Amino acid sequence: MSSVNFSEILSGGFNTWKNNLGICIPFILGMVISLFVAATILLIALFSIFMPIIETLFTNPSSITSTEFFSQIFRTVFENLWIIIVASVITAVIAGLINAFFTSGAIGMAKEAILTGRTNLSHMVDYGKRKYLSLFAANIIVGLIASVGFLFLIPGILSLYSIATDPSVSISGYGIFAVFTLLIGLIPMAVYMLAMSILLALVSYAVVLDDLKAIEGFKKGVRVVWHNKINVFLIWLIVLVVGIVAGLIGNIPFVGWILSLIVSLVIVSPLTAIWWSKLYLGISKA
Repeated sequence: MSSVNFSEILSGGFNTWKNNLGICIPFILGMVISLFVAATILLIALFSIFMPIIETLFTNPSSITSTEFFSQIFRTVFENLWIIIVASVITAVIAGLINAFFTSGAIGMAKEAILTGRTNLSHMVDYGKRKYLSLFAANIIVGLIASVGFLFLIPGILSLYSIATDPSVSISGYGIFAVFTLLIGLIPMAVYMLAMSILLALVSYAVVLDDLKAIEGFKKGVRVVWHNKINVFLIWLIVLVVGIVAGLIGNIPFVGWILSLIVSLVIVSPLTAIWWSKLYLGISKA
């Protein structure tokens, strides 16, 4: 395990962020563009599905009762469920590509700021164009591995499904067992998710900072974490605490949510990217 100067990572990272506030731009653009694209695709899909109902409401609103209205909505949803699924998949893929582009750009900007002291939006575009496909593929691999944790919930879900579909099953007895099984499954799932969030924390940084393809970056990221478990865990813990503190701002009445969002995008996200980049650049070359 390589030696890490946490004081230099934290304080140096803060100074790097302070001198390069533009590193927040990729995170802001990524969120805004992703939301816009997602909303556009889903609204078009929903509008096309419910067009007959909308036309009826505008042309002859008295011809349909409230009961018939909701009945038609549910029937239309089930009849066109494939459209909703396809639109959701398309939305997820496009949003994933957009976020991969801007995340690559943000990490690239962090790298340039750390190594040279300054960065600009041209670095965001350069790294984004070069690494978004590799990072997108790496994110899919990470997502698939993380989703394995949901397997721990299957026994509880199947038990609840049995209750819902079989009237002869005793809700009072078997129902308590089913809920207990589901809750018990949450414990190993949570442990697995936490472990994976640490083990896979540096995958995206390996892909971008070492200019690797998805599989090579995945292997390198996991290997670096495995040989520097304590260092990575400490930075992970610091990032977690910072994120929780930023989230607590959301409890402020009326304006809390917007303040929390601003702090997350302008301070926490770019600062986190710089901290992780400094850690990776330090330990991966050791």
